This record gives sequence, C-alpha cells and structure tokens, in this order.
Amino acid sequence: MFEVTKRGDVFVRARIYDWLVTAGTLGVLPRSYARAASKVADQQSRRVLDVGTGTGVMAIALKKFAPRAEVHGIDPSERMLDLARTKGVRSGVVVHFSHGWAQDLPFPDNEFDAVTFASVLHHIPAAQHGAALSEARRVLRPGEVP
Repeated sequence: MFEVTKRGDVFVRARIYDWLVTAGTLGVLPRSYARAASKVADQQSRRVLDVGTGTGVMAIALKKFAPRAEVHGIDPSERMLDLARTKGVRSGVVVHFSHGWAQDLPFPDNEFDAVTFASVLHHIPAAQHGAALSEARRVLRPGEVP
C-alpha cells in the first residue's frame, strides 16, 4: 500500500513521485540536481545537509559527486525517507536519512559546510520560509560564501 503524502494542494503517491517529477519536467529537474550537486561538491564540503530530501535524489547526487563527504538528508515523510534509503543502498552510497522539518532542524549549530534545498520551499508555507532559512543558516558553519 502507498502512503499518500500531501504536497501543496496535490496528493502524490510517494512510490511514483520520482517518475512524476521526471516526466513533469521532461527530465530537466534530475539533471539540474546533478549539476547543482557537482557545484556543491567542488567546494570541498565535508558535511552536507539536504533539507526536504524526499526520495533522496539530491542527497544521493551529492554523495556521488563528493564521495568522502558525510551527507545527510532530512524530510518529514517517513515513506519518502524509506524510498530514499532504498535508493541509497541501490546506488551504493551511504547517506544518513532522518525524519525532521526544515523549520526545526535536529542538528547543532555550525554542523554543516553546505545546506541544499532542492525543490522544497514551495512545500513549506510561505509564512514559514524565514524559519526554514534561519534554521539552514544556524546549522551552517561560518565562512566565506564562494
């Protein structure tokens, strides 16, 4: 049985989410994730967090481009995380997937070298965007932005 996850006003079956995203964007979005992941990996990040990881597409791409980095993915949907974990194993990479919300990240201050939000802000109520971005800043280590 599929878990139905509410994404804005649309209900999406978690198991077909990747297919819908790929088909709906004519394959552009997954390729964009790979390009973005390669840019983050170029920054020599040692610890990276993917907020709203969903099925783990960005987190897995980050790990592939930066195999020595410790990559974490966080999402509020356990079903999406189950799929992300399965995809990570099938991809042969180790990504740490955990449950949580962008507005209240369960990590200490200054924990990550990079934080990504790949197609997730539109799933967060607009009134909570500031909280999500503040949390991302809180868990980022201080340093120069490239």
